[in-house]
Amino acid sequence: MALTHPETMDTLWKLVDLDAQLVRNAQDEAKARGDLAKVEAKVAAAHKTHIAAQAALNKARADQKSAEQDMKQHEDRIKRLESGEIKHSGEALEKERKVVDDLETRGLELLEGIQRSEADELKARHLQDAARSELAAAQSVTDSLLKNLKAVADSLRQLRAATAAPVAPAVMDSYESANRGNPGSALCRIKDRQCIGCGDELTLQHIVQVKGRNEIMRCPSCARIQDAPLISAA
Repeated sequence: MALTHPETMDTLWKLVDLDAQLVRNAQDEAKARGDLAKVEAKVAAAHKTHIAAQAALNKARADQKSAEQDMKQHEDRIKRLESGEIKHSGEALEKERKVVDDLETRGLELLEGIQRSEADELKARHLQDAARSELAAAQSVTDSLLKNLKAVADSLRQLRAATAAPVAPAVMDSYESANRGNPGSALCRIKDRQCIGCGDELTLQHIVQVKGRNEIMRCPSCARIQDAPLISAA
């Protein structure tokens, strides 16, 4: 049996309520995914920091190794100079000894740099491990939340389909059009001479037609379907 127009409007109010819940459900899903993405970004940043700390440590160790090799070469040359294997003036020997002294000072500085780099690398590694643990926990919570949200959304869509079934196809087309433009608020009331949805002022003729509840009336401004039920189902 076909619905009367007032019954159709009352059914549309039920659909609005279901669609509003679906909108909130989608917002909750988006927020959950967004929160997880923030944790993922935190892990990526921590990993990047750790990679940089590892690179700095590797460079510090390479610099120390290079300095040690230079030191050995100059020490060997000093031995050869002192043994007379290499003929020289006294200035050459003193010059080599000065170089070795400078390299020893440099070596101490490099050791201190390595210690700092090791501390930085360890701190970065711990932060990365902590971020990964946080992500694992967040992923578990998010997976559970998304599963629940999907179950709720599926249930709402089934109920929506059943609720919409008796509504005339032309009316549903109009409703779906309004819902695409105003998700979860495709239907609205009028108050005094205004559309509650957008606040725009309506003509007296338009208001009379809405209150008559005999046809689908849409706001000229926001395109919501308008209604003036005696007791709002919204």
